[in-house]
Amino acid sequence: MSPQGDYTWEVGTDPGEITPDYEHAVDCLDEVLDFSDTPLDPEAVLAAGYSGGASSAPYLATNHDSFRSFARIGPIRRILSTHGRRGSQRGEQREARRALQMD
Repeated sequence: MSPQGDYTWEVGTDPGEITPDYEHAVDCLDEVLDFSDTPLDPEAVLAAGYSGGASSAPYLATNHDSFRSFARIGPIRRILSTHGRRGSQRGEQREARRALQMD
């Protein structure tokens, strides 16, 4: 959830773009890194995001020096078919249904 209570984050689309959500994410990181009793390695900070946040994590990690890398976590849009070709998820579901009907 964004600082404004929205269920979306807008961290920027252009290099160096600073948005309120971007500033909020960086402020949160700075606050955590400032905890003196928390053993954190500032050289190992990872930006990670799920679903919509999966588009925010790479932006944060490539536009702020505190982040060393990023992870994108979310649904797979396209997967490999059983024949080794790229196929749509819907196509894979059809193949799975056909296989079940054959049993």
